Amino acid sequence: MKFWIEAILEDGDVIGTYKKCGECLKVLDVPDHVFCEFELRQGGMPNPAELHPEPTGRIICPDCSVRTLI
Repeated sequence: MKFWIEAILEDGDVIGTYKKCGECLKVLDVPDHVFCEFELRQGGMPNPAELHPEPTGRIICPDCSVRTLI
């Protein structure tokens, strides 16, 4: 099961010097508002404090989320 979490980037969250939106390729920077995709393969829901987007690596900006997540 895949689900999306709404987040705000903080220092240390960005891999390298930048991350791009998976849809429009807009460069995202701290403190941008983003949506991160997570994949749950088995078990219950993870602890929200430990969520990290690396299992799928897909991040989209709020503009693209309006078109894709509805």
